Amino acid sequence: MTQLHKRNGFTIIELTLAMTFLSILLVMITMMVIRVGDIYNRGLTIKDVNQAGRVIIRDLQQTISQSRSFDVTGGKNFVQTEYGGRLCTGQYSYIWNYAKTITESPKISDDNKANFDKNNNMMRLIRIPDSTSNYCLNSTNDLGKKIAVSSVQDLLGTDDLTLALYDFSITQSAFDAKTGQGLYYISFTVGTDSAAAANKDAISCTPDVAQLDISYCSVNQFNMVVRAGNEIQY
Repeated sequence: MTQLHKRNGFTIIELTLAMTFLSILLVMITMMVIRVGDIYNRGLTIKDVNQAGRVIIRDLQQTISQSRSFDVTGGKNFVQTEYGGRLCTGQYSYIWNYAKTITESPKISDDNKANFDKNNNMMRLIRIPDSTSNYCLNSTNDLGKKIAVSSVQDLLGTDDLTLALYDFSITQSAFDAKTGQGLYYISFTVGTDSAAAANKDAISCTPDVAQLDISYCSVNQFNMVVRAGNEIQY
């Protein structure tokens, strides 16, 4: 008698099903890795923005607390336009351009509209020694005085992201004529420098903007209260 031997193996249908399942599994793993990467990058972006905000807060607190009270009304010591602004504390001056100004810089041909240094470079947010408040001695509609390039500290420096201010405001909420101390309320918004990424209130990023990677977009508002004239004792 002839004995028949059966050959073991997979059928074409079984192989097709197995390959389909493996392909779906690989696609799911890839999508998960991409998603985890997006979350990680998003976290780093938020971290950088928050860290920049804290650096600005610490610097303003230290500078203003060591300065005498100063007037921020009527264009004195605080000059601001829609393009940027300057704050002069009598010890240091803070000079900045807004995110929209930076992203539209090729369209700004008049230097008086924004803050430039003597090499025609546009700064984001800097602190510069200015004991005479020289950089605020111009009208509220003019930012034409060029910035000296020496002894400049960049307060928005970062290794991975380019950040910018979206708004800045300061008001004097109290003043003691006897001691010369003043209390100031400061509010500012820091974010990644894509002006199109923020909504009209500059408080968040809009994910529906074309060609915008939301993982690298973050806008955050910071508020602080600081007292000037702390060197004066009762």
